Amino acid sequence: MRSAGSGGRGSAAWRFANRIVPHGRGVAWRAIAARALCELGWDGDVEEAATYWQRARGLIACSALDEATRPRILVFPRCRSVHTWFMSAPIDIAFVDAAGRVIQRHSCVPPWSMRSCARAYLVIERCSPREVASRVQGE
Repeated sequence: MRSAGSGGRGSAAWRFANRIVPHGRGVAWRAIAARALCELGWDGDVEEAATYWQRARGLIACSALDEATRPRILVFPRCRSVHTWFMSAPIDIAFVDAAGRVIQRHSCVPPWSMRSCARAYLVIERCSPREVASRVQGE
């Protein structure tokens, strides 16, 4: 039996991969991201950083948690480098190849840092679990 975070029907990865996408846009990278999320075991509210401004802003202007107190996860399709400039808390970063395998994983990357991976097809980032836990306890 699979747990909710291991890629079963109720997991964030499954819901993200099976969203209805108009005219097939983004289907390939969604499946790739879903495979990587299952490998990482990350669960939360998954969103695409699609526009220039969403990519530039990343998790800077987003709250670490959504309304249901679940971590926010951002996917950056066609991306090989991310920064944590102007961030107020550390984040976790995963670089994923075109087959959906995690090729680099960085935990608790501090603000004012930069990470790159030339072989990456997409990048997935989230607030570090310790940061999320401290925000939940602080509420």
